[in-house]
Amino acid sequence: MDKMIEKYIYAVTLRCPQDKKDEIKKELESNILDMLSAYPNYTEDDVEAVLHKIGHPIDVAYQYQNKDQHVVDPRFYQDYKIILKLGLIFAAMMAIIVGVIVTLSNVDFTDPIQIFTMLSAEIISNMFIFASSAFTIITLIFWAYKLPSFKTKIDDTMNSWKADKLPEVPKIEPTLAMKTRVQLLIEMIIVIILMLTFSILFIVYYDTIAVIFVNGDSSALLNT
Repeated sequence: MDKMIEKYIYAVTLRCPQDKKDEIKKELESNILDMLSAYPNYTEDDVEAVLHKIGHPIDVAYQYQNKDQHVVDPRFYQDYKIILKLGLIFAAMMAIIVGVIVTLSNVDFTDPIQIFTMLSAEIISNMFIFASSAFTIITLIFWAYKLPSFKTKIDDTMNSWKADKLPEVPKIEPTLAMKTRVQLLIEMIIVIILMLTFSILFIVYYDTIAVIFVNGDSSALLNT
């Protein structure tokens, strides 16, 4: 067998069910040789042209799949997106809260630069950790539907649904002009960071923020 054909068949069968690999290999080999019969003295370019007519190995292998493969079942995909968005928003909020707590527990309040540096580093690192954890956990929960025991329980629950248990219709209908969750999240993060910045500055420079002058002498209005 031509080496190029051998590589092509291997690339296809590598992505096929184990119990069908031999059958698929024979079928592909037969189809390729039949198509090459139109070229009595075929060259590598002819083989390349024939293989391209058949299709990319990934596309060909997909045709031999028993059923569509999805990490998240298509009928639950919209619910998955909604819960994932909420999970990422919650993760962002937790990242900020934890970052603030860790920073305030370990920082030197006399050094504003250290405060801002540590706070920024903590929030960014926590964002990555919490967001990736939320994504992984939520995806695994939806993926678990593929497990027979979970699938049976979920299907039984869905089959016994009641209309009166459905969520209430919101009084304000969403419009295109309303802000998206992503916009709200970004604004919330900015507001929290600004509030924390001014709070930290107030804690560090409380004795110089409010000063009163009496008979030409200055005196701090606030103390520890």
